[in-house]
Amino acid sequence: MKKRKYKWLKILVIIASIGVITFVVYNKMPQHSKEAIINRLTRGIIETKQPVTVEKKVVDAVNTNRSRTVRFYMPSKGDVQNDKQKFLAKGIMYSKNGILVTARGYFQEGISYEIAIPGQKEHVVAVPFNVGKNFVFFDIKQNMPFVAELSNSPVSVGDTVVAIGGEEEDQIATGEVRLVERTDHDSFIVTTIPSHQMTIGSPLMNEKREVVGLYFKKSVDNKAVFVSVRGVDKIINK
Repeated sequence: MKKRKYKWLKILVIIASIGVITFVVYNKMPQHSKEAIINRLTRGIIETKQPVTVEKKVVDAVNTNRSRTVRFYMPSKGDVQNDKQKFLAKGIMYSKNGILVTARGYFQEGISYEIAIPGQKEHVVAVPFNVGKNFVFFDIKQNMPFVAELSNSPVSVGDTVVAIGGEEEDQIATGEVRLVERTDHDSFIVTTIPSHQMTIGSPLMNEKREVVGLYFKKSVDNKAVFVSVRGVDKIINK
């Protein structure tokens, strides 16, 4: 027992000695050297912990919703070589029975649109069954493997958000909620995301990977404005 006590005592003495030596050496350093060490340690903590957490949430939100995002095209005019389809908008898979939703944009009633579904080679052709003031709905009448999770909670100014923009190639943009404009029927989320990175119907997600809005228009200073999806359920259930 005595040998064990002496062993632990030696270890404690060594640790204490290292601490004392470190303290003495640090105190003898010039002030600028002390500040450099503190700044380096502080910067290391901030860079390795906080941004990684936010970045992981952003990556998770994008990876989750990429497979739930669809693309809309104007109908092709035929099998003419080099006949490139005109990209129109993005949208999301709303329900597992084939309901899709996008923002109003340039969609019109009674016109067939081609829709690219993730994981499917052939485009689906469908006519919108509901063309409203802010949203457009399609029923492609097929089972969907995934659906987007829409948020029922309101966003707040300062919330971190991420959007999947671009046309054929996704452009991922992150920003913050700058303003929430509420009307009688819908809410519009003004963000710090540049509008040129977005397309009609680009989904906006929160850090919980939930879709909170669809790109609708640009603000007067060219920032992206999204229409909140909180009213989508009410429209569908009418």
